[in-house]
Amino acid sequence: MAKNQSVRYVPPEEAAWYRFKHPLPEQGRQTLPGSISIAIRLAMEHFLPRNTSAPPGADAVDICIRQRQPWDVEAAPWKEGVTLVRFVLGPGACQWGGAPLLDMGATYAVDVHNGRIVSSQSPLTPPEEAARFQFPPDLPRQNLRHIEGNMAAAIELAMDDFLALKASATAGASLEQECLSRLTAYDVTVVPESEGVMLVRFDVNDEVCPPPGTPDIVEGQKVLSPAFITTYAIDIRTMRILGINLTTRQRIVE
Repeated sequence: MAKNQSVRYVPPEEAAWYRFKHPLPEQGRQTLPGSISIAIRLAMEHFLPRNTSAPPGADAVDICIRQRQPWDVEAAPWKEGVTLVRFVLGPGACQWGGAPLLDMGATYAVDVHNGRIVSSQSPLTPPEEAARFQFPPDLPRQNLRHIEGNMAAAIELAMDDFLALKASATAGASLEQECLSRLTAYDVTVVPESEGVMLVRFDVNDEVCPPPGTPDIVEGQKVLSPAFITTYAIDIRTMRILGINLTTRQRIVE
């Protein structure tokens, strides 16, 4: 394990209690297409870069709002290939008395295809910058996704590690492997498993990244090469990875 990645993982002696169970729980499950997941990731890296720390002498509220878990996320595809992503402090988050927290969230317009942020809108955005892009009054309701802060933070942590693993396997890759190295090829499922543990699963979307070759006939069904599924168990209290489970599923041609 690389030194710069070690902080992402719960030490083996502390993670030994955890066991993966199958299948994933149904209650609270959400599945996001890869395009939405990567839009959230790009926006979050700008809104609250990982390892952001509060200044010396900061109070509890200031420290809390610099973590990713308190921020709920809304995301929806818009027009011209742009996805809108909004960060809102979750109800009841970062409360230690004092005056109610003001609106400190932000909305981003993300061009997923080119991997860039088109514009952002927040109370701190200068008027001249805000005028360059016309945000709608509210996010479009069609295909709108709402992701609770703990879920969003778990997805982003798992994505960082998953993309690092994929990047290390791209040298001399085939066309299929190159397709599988892109996050947009995966559906991302997140679900709370137990108190303090969130599961994040990456499963290739066969329409985005079609399997190569001709199918075999197995028990009267046309079966292609299996798809690999990667599932992360995230300790949301420490925001570290408890374990990674690799499984496969059959790809059946209808």
